[in-house]
Amino acid sequence: MAGAFSKSVDVAVKPSEQDEEVKHMIMDEIMNFLRQNTPPGAEVLMMADVPSIPFYQKFGFQYTYPKSISLSKTI
Repeated sequence: MAGAFSKSVDVAVKPSEQDEEVKHMIMDEIMNFLRQNTPPGAEVLMMADVPSIPFYQKFGFQYTYPKSISLSKTI
């Protein structure tokens, strides 16, 4: 489906609960939801802090550059 997309931003976890098992459990749930609820061909955008990029790459997320790049502005 052209034009369908999902975006995930700022998944927050209580500091005392932040371990690899919890992070994987949350991402497994998000990925299962997306597989069941998004149309084939939908683009899923993941906004991540730089240190987290390798974690999301384990789930198949790739850099969008050079076909696109994100821009931000704080007002």
